[in-house]
Amino acid sequence: MWLSMLFWFLLLGALASRIHLEEDLNKLMPSSRNEDGTIKMAFASLRIKDKTFLLFSRKDGQKPQDGGKELAAVCDEFVDSLWACNARLDSASRPLGDVFCSVPEDLMLDGIDYLSEHLPAYIDTAVYAQIDTMLTVEHMERQMAQNAKDLQGEFGSSFPELIEADPIGLRSALQQQMAPLMQSTGGSYRTLDGHIFVADTSVCVAFLTPQFSATNTGQGSRLFVMLNDLIERFSASHPNVQICYHGSPASGYYNSSTIKHDLTGGVCWSLVMVLCLLMFCMRDWTTIPFLLLPIAFGTLVGLALMYLIKGQFSLMALGIGAIVLGVAMSYVLHVLIHYRDVLKIN
Repeated sequence: MWLSMLFWFLLLGALASRIHLEEDLNKLMPSSRNEDGTIKMAFASLRIKDKTFLLFSRKDGQKPQDGGKELAAVCDEFVDSLWACNARLDSASRPLGDVFCSVPEDLMLDGIDYLSEHLPAYIDTAVYAQIDTMLTVEHMERQMAQNAKDLQGEFGSSFPELIEADPIGLRSALQQQMAPLMQSTGGSYRTLDGHIFVADTSVCVAFLTPQFSATNTGQGSRLFVMLNDLIERFSASHPNVQICYHGSPASGYYNSSTIKHDLTGGVCWSLVMVLCLLMFCMRDWTTIPFLLLPIAFGTLVGLALMYLIKGQFSLMALGIGAIVLGVAMSYVLHVLIHYRDVLKIN
């Protein structure tokens, strides 16, 4: 009998250990099916929520005296190291999707081209009268003189194509229309040497886009373990620079880690306290194996069947199932006490 029980414990334990624990909160969200029959999650496509923000600043909190060059250099070095760590993993488990830490030189021109193609959507109809005044000889002469001056200045050296594409000065009217939109953002960011800084240049910012959704805390652990290791290394090599991060994926990862730690600790300590109380009350240590064996066997049977039927199991559902252990222990305890009372009567 004992050999048979040991055999079943080993078999069920081997099957239960192969089950994949799913940690994606999207699986609890409403879902529907696409036309091809695949499942469409209601919130999985909201990629804006998946951004993680990397912040580089001085540890003393002071504004950099070099115009942010040190922070920009550390940002570039950190991002290169992050990509190198990501590349060492196999393609199926790489957590990093994209990093946006510098503004390409052609991005401004692409934005201006987009605004030019969709200009009516971004300006008020009252601007049309201002555009009419630009189509006069007097305005053309003034604007061409201004264009020649701009070409010799800093603006012309950076964006000569813009002056060439806009000889009559539509950019001035567009700038007036965009002023309220820029003010509504609070002027939160500025670019220095192609890098993104806050308005006072005290913090350099990079934006990480992971391969996974913010609600998938299981896959998120790889990225944040990698980030923490790199931050620890860079704290030693660049002691004057502080590196930190925040965002929905980071919050989800740390919340999940805390919940799992608290759940494991709570269940284990509760079990120890209950077993100690039972040993004190029943004065018989042989009660403990008879109490735990049916619960352990039932747990392994459930996980093994779930592996054979589904192949995966929600970690959150498994945590909720810890409540059922209390009910199962109460039932087994009832049977054991009844059995002992029958033996005493006999």
